[in-house]
Amino acid sequence: MAQPDVTYTRKELIERQQEYREIDACLAGTRLIKSEAYRTEFLPYPDPASMASFDTQIADAAADRYTAYVSRAVFYRVTSRTLSGLIGQIFARVPEITVPPALRDVISDSSGAGVGAVQQSKEAARLAMAYGRGGLFVDYPANVDADGKPQPTTRLQLQRGDVKPTLSVYKPSQIINWRTMRRGAKVLLSLVVLQEIHTTDDDGFADTTEEQYRELRIDDTGGYVVQLWRKEKGESAAFTVAETFYPTDAKGARLTEIPFTFFGAEDNTPEVDEPPMHGIASLNLAHYRSSADFEESAFLVGQPTLVMSGITKEWYDKVLKGKVVLGSRSGIPLPQGGGAELLQAQDNNLALKSMEIKEAQMLALGAKLLTPRQGTRTAFEVGVENAADTSVLSDVAKNVSAAMTWALEWCAKLVGANETGISFKLNTNFDLTKLSAQEIAEVVRSWQSGAISLTEMRTSLRNSGVATQTDDEYKGEVDNALFAPSPALPAGSGSPQDGNKRGVDPAS
Repeated sequence: MAQPDVTYTRKELIERQQEYREIDACLAGTRLIKSEAYRTEFLPYPDPASMASFDTQIADAAADRYTAYVSRAVFYRVTSRTLSGLIGQIFARVPEITVPPALRDVISDSSGAGVGAVQQSKEAARLAMAYGRGGLFVDYPANVDADGKPQPTTRLQLQRGDVKPTLSVYKPSQIINWRTMRRGAKVLLSLVVLQEIHTTDDDGFADTTEEQYRELRIDDTGGYVVQLWRKEKGESAAFTVAETFYPTDAKGARLTEIPFTFFGAEDNTPEVDEPPMHGIASLNLAHYRSSADFEESAFLVGQPTLVMSGITKEWYDKVLKGKVVLGSRSGIPLPQGGGAELLQAQDNNLALKSMEIKEAQMLALGAKLLTPRQGTRTAFEVGVENAADTSVLSDVAKNVSAAMTWALEWCAKLVGANETGISFKLNTNFDLTKLSAQEIAEVVRSWQSGAISLTEMRTSLRNSGVATQTDDEYKGEVDNALFAPSPALPAGSGSPQDGNKRGVDPAS
């Protein structure tokens, strides 16, 4: 029987790898685009025949030309700026998070390394918006006794932070394999394989790393098991199981589901969604190639060239002394019938025009940060454009919100907290136009007159960016101010200054 291959990668992921590679390069920018590993892939040799010549002198000259060709090319970071702008719209308002007290520490440090849930949701949104895909994994350390037997998690362990769930965000290229199964009416993941980096040696100054694979599986008993695959020593070593874990919940019971979920640009299923940013990235690379041609053309023929006619070699040697000096303080003696002129290349706008066309195409695909939109638009035009431009962005925000809510519910389950009412909601209102002072006053008057509720009033203010607190935070602050004793008089004095500004009986 053949040795199982944990490195097996799904076909649909392999088909997207080149697209992911192009997006990676565009997001990294010039540093990666012009690196040895990428430069010839994204900027081909202008003269490949000379590069392959058996004549060393010709090949070396072609290599020098290519080095200069690359150095003059300009990579315009449209892809990364566009992505940053889109993600900035989602996080222009603070996410609305509702969790039980037992999970507050998870919100502030969900990675276990000081990264909070909001930062991890931002990374998830970037992956979904750029690549159309990513994964969220909830891990929980094994709580075992000296004999390795699972033990219930104690309240003291949770309070001290000795045992707590953590969240990890995975890139689409790291999630190399997955399978599903049906259990009753539910379709669940039965296998997920994650590619990771493992530290094999660390002397306190430098470390050595290598690949490892994390296998998440539902085994034949219906239980959840985690296996870490690492390479054995030796040149032809294969990956073998190095560690095995049987995760349990807060009561010490073994888990029966894999705490991993996909998130994407379209939905949160295992299907591989099309990368939303690939269209812009592809044009960004084409724009880079056009830039290289334009800059080389400007370098080769951009400078004026002196052309003289009617000059003999004898005249050149004896009269001009083997050199021609240009400038207003010198002259060029010419023989009878001789002439001189500066040859200036005419503008060749083909490469420049090609760049401008690509810039317009990138703008049409959503690169609004490339060129500010000019002219006056009607409210209808603004609405239609916003609806078209933010539809994918809105889906990403909703999908990441659902994935984060799912992950926090798993965290609650693992620590034995109440799972109901947990919510993690990212902003999906991307019209960042502020309300005018008059409009704000009108909204408040509508609430005061009873035409709209407090929740509706605060939602309007929050959506416009005026209010930043959640309704619960606002109500809690109002209650604290309402019943707080006045600094001037002792509490319980019964005086009108005793914090009871609205005539509310504190005892009621």
